[in-house]
Amino acid sequence: GCSTGEFAAITTGGSVDVLSVAQTFYEVSTEVARSLPAESLADLRSLRILAPTATVMNLVSLADRNEVHLSADLGDEHTIVTGTAKAIENLNNALRDLRLPCHLLPVAIPYHTPLVKAVMVGKEAAVRAVDVSTLAIPGWSCSTAERYPDDIEGIRTFFTELFTKPVALRQTIQAMYDHGVRKFIEVGPSGILSSLIPGILPKQDHLAVATNLASKSGLTQIHHLLAALFVQEVPAKLDYLYQRREP
Repeated sequence: GCSTGEFAAITTGGSVDVLSVAQTFYEVSTEVARSLPAESLADLRSLRILAPTATVMNLVSLADRNEVHLSADLGDEHTIVTGTAKAIENLNNALRDLRLPCHLLPVAIPYHTPLVKAVMVGKEAAVRAVDVSTLAIPGWSCSTAERYPDDIEGIRTFFTELFTKPVALRQTIQAMYDHGVRKFIEVGPSGILSSLIPGILPKQDHLAVATNLASKSGLTQIHHLLAALFVQEVPAKLDYLYQRREP
């Protein structure tokens, strides 16, 4: 799971029932989105940089160190940071001096930074009311770059800490690969995450496939996905494809 996709991951993994928990997850997500006062949000900027996270954060000046926050580490050359307008301008200038590609995002992204930590205070009661089980299907969290814990209280904790931690996609994919995962299927709209995996695993054999691209029909995509998995010797019950149509 990645960002709010973490909620989808634990529901499909069998940890919570989607119908009983949907409203709680929705309220937590939307309240985070509305947490910052308009005046504070107006002074925020988010910058997307095609450079390693360590390089980017080392370029943040000492004066701006508390004003620039890492939002996402998406690959060896893909970083998103959020900060005050002045601090982001200073970082932008430093990046341009080194000819490192970067551009301002159209909307600031305060999520996954300490900026939204206060909004999670008081949510413990709502989260504790959620009926949680351990995952029936093992899962990995991009907020910790680790497998979801086996204890229920550990799973509850990540509910409230999810939006305060940077997205650690690069570390998560690397950890999954080290654990033996070789096939990555993106379930959800677009193909952003699967398109980042080749840059994270540039020299390692793997398969990364999207399933819901706007440029292809759903039927075409499911055929392409099954074909990609078939040549990787993944078993499939292909007769389901033809229950309502002729081959």
